[in-house]
Amino acid sequence: MDLFSGILIGLTAVGISYLAAATVAVRRFLVRAPDRGPERPAVTILKPLCGNEAGLEDNLRSFANLDYPSFQIVYGVRSSSDDVIPVVEKLIAERNDVNQELVVDECVQGKNLKVSSLRNMIPSAEHDLFVISDSDIRVTPEYLNEVVGQLADPGVGVVTCLYRAKPIDTIWSRFGALGINHGFFPAVLFSRLVGIDEGCFGATMAIRRGTLDEIGGFDSIKDLLSDDYALGEAVRKTGKKVVISRHVVDMIETSAKFRDLFLQEVRWGRTVRSVVPVGYVGSVITNPLIFGLLAAAFSGFSWPASTALLAALATRLWMTRTIDTYLEIRPAAMWMIPIRDLMSFGVYLASLTGSEVVWRDRRLHVRSGGQLTAAAESDT
Repeated sequence: MDLFSGILIGLTAVGISYLAAATVAVRRFLVRAPDRGPERPAVTILKPLCGNEAGLEDNLRSFANLDYPSFQIVYGVRSSSDDVIPVVEKLIAERNDVNQELVVDECVQGKNLKVSSLRNMIPSAEHDLFVISDSDIRVTPEYLNEVVGQLADPGVGVVTCLYRAKPIDTIWSRFGALGINHGFFPAVLFSRLVGIDEGCFGATMAIRRGTLDEIGGFDSIKDLLSDDYALGEAVRKTGKKVVISRHVVDMIETSAKFRDLFLQEVRWGRTVRSVVPVGYVGSVITNPLIFGLLAAAFSGFSWPASTALLAALATRLWMTRTIDTYLEIRPAAMWMIPIRDLMSFGVYLASLTGSEVVWRDRRLHVRSGGQLTAAAESDT
């Protein structure tokens, strides 16, 4: 066995250690119930929308059905021709006992259209505690009770939520859900375990109006692709904390085609690379199956390399089943796991080079720090 194969076996061992530690981190996080604060202040939920995606009506209805004493929902849409508007109007009519408002405003300020919509929605917000949530998120009635309580601590600036992916009935949405539930989710909790930045996620960002004003409002992140990460970083610079609630929300994974999933994950990868380049390069170690397979191939399937490969596969499958159990999701098909890891490695390689991303059919370039430019601007 040559030196190169030995290095690959070593990397496989490091990756196996990561999988084991990340699995422990998931178990520790999910065994405790979410915290409920002593107070339940009035909340405005901000929902920026664009297009009638699969499952959207049920996603929005879950927010209208919240068990909470006082909340308002503001929906933001950029175009009066957007096919999401009839969905929102139906829901407003259906739940006329809930304070809901639709804001249609074509004014665009900044490269990030989602942030632009949020900026346009603020004048309609009646309360001083905001909960921002993406359109693909679905929640339980206890959601607000278990999220906003942590903002009672004046040292907390933002409360965010992790999410588990629920696929629609397509094979590519199932592969997408695997990437989130068994890749992203444990990676975040491993980082938390070792004391690295806890992140901030668009699934939920609960923030006081005063804290938002303190960081310069949405204008401070209007040209950034990773608006959730940027919001969290801006809040940390004020000396306040970003905390992850133990309440896990559902994200509806809607990829219908391989191209949809690939472009989405490359966008995520290039976004992460733009804001934490060293961390993104190092994240390759989270996929030990690839190193085990390469070690076996280059060593002619020597017994040390084959043993490392089998150990990586066994640990990966153990992690998958453990996460399925603790997230209370449908068990993943075992045959999909190695394929998913090969896909993830392909996305990783594609994300290491290039700066172009596709976001809601717009071609954009993401630069260092997550700064956005239109593709046409970058090409000139």
